[in-house]
Amino acid sequence: MFALGWIFLADSPELRTGLIIVGLARCIAMVLVWNDLSCGDHEVAAVLVAVNSLFQILMFSVLGWFYLQILPGWLGLETTSATFSFWSIAASVIVFLGVPLVAGALSRVVGERTRGRDWYESKFLPAVSPLALAGLLYTIVLLFALQSEQILGAPWTVAKVAVPLVAYFIIMFAIALTTAKATGMDYATSASVAFTAAGNNFELAIAVAIGTFGPLSGQALAGTIGPLIEVPVLVALVYVMLWLRPRLFPGDTALPTAQAPTQAPTVLYVCVANAGKSQMAEAITKAKYGDRIRAFSAGVSPKTKINAQSAASVAEIGASMEGATPKGLDDELLRSADRVVIIGAAAQLDFPDDARGSLERWITDEPSERGIEGAERMRLIRDDIARRVDKLAAQLLD
Repeated sequence: MFALGWIFLADSPELRTGLIIVGLARCIAMVLVWNDLSCGDHEVAAVLVAVNSLFQILMFSVLGWFYLQILPGWLGLETTSATFSFWSIAASVIVFLGVPLVAGALSRVVGERTRGRDWYESKFLPAVSPLALAGLLYTIVLLFALQSEQILGAPWTVAKVAVPLVAYFIIMFAIALTTAKATGMDYATSASVAFTAAGNNFELAIAVAIGTFGPLSGQALAGTIGPLIEVPVLVALVYVMLWLRPRLFPGDTALPTAQAPTQAPTVLYVCVANAGKSQMAEAITKAKYGDRIRAFSAGVSPKTKINAQSAASVAEIGASMEGATPKGLDDELLRSADRVVIIGAAAQLDFPDDARGSLERWITDEPSERGIEGAERMRLIRDDIARRVDKLAAQLLD
């Protein structure tokens, strides 16, 4: 980016400085999107993001000082103004990258030690994650609001910055992909390396430009133009990478292949009347496993209404039989279900030879044999069915 900045923006020192700062900020966020779209290696991308994050904290200010003051001086070129300093960039990096990284690490360490990992990942993270998106959206809106007049009023300036940016993305992508291929990397790893090399951390670049030179500076303008150019160019490179996949890596056995979406397994619960136990099993399955398992129930001799005690017992554990009515067997569903479960010894059915799934029978607990009746009887039956549902779900979802 240093060379491209001097080639295309030799007469625009502020834009050139902003462009160089953009080149120094290695991508640690959007690269995960480009990697996913191009079917890259997720583990490799995660490692590269982690390395880039630490490297930027340690070296961004050093490289900024070198490329903006030291190297131009060696080459007899104009250096950045005296108002710029090594420490101004270092402070911006620490505030905008170091502090969030440390805060995130501390929140995990403290959260897991005090409340456990399940609480941290299921409660804390979902609660605070929207703040990151809100902060990003606020920053983007504010930046474009501050720079909108210059962007709309000076299209030639936008074009001057866009040309070296487009060249940079394409050159870095091509060099990284060629090197990865030449060193024997497979497609997925090559894609991850190529998009890591091509992408940039515009959030950090803009933050450094604003913190060092001010929000209305040419340096900040160059950083703001960056994502306007990066997103469409990198999307195009995703399509290029997918097009090159069978041509550059024809013998790669690790190539990702398109797979049809996996349909949730289907289970059909059958009892005699479809008024109690099979309806309870259906309701419990839906309450516990949602759309991961498609649950149905039927009866070989269905009654006219649901057992009220059955409905009340499942309601106590968050399941619902509200609106349910006893149903007879459906031959098509019987044939297509992944598992047909007959509940109780009394229900009998002819299982089709051409049925897709398998058949099993549950002989559930009968508390009345021990003299337990009423609501307590139904709770014991419910708990037995719930345990069997969990065991069946573990098999179907394995």
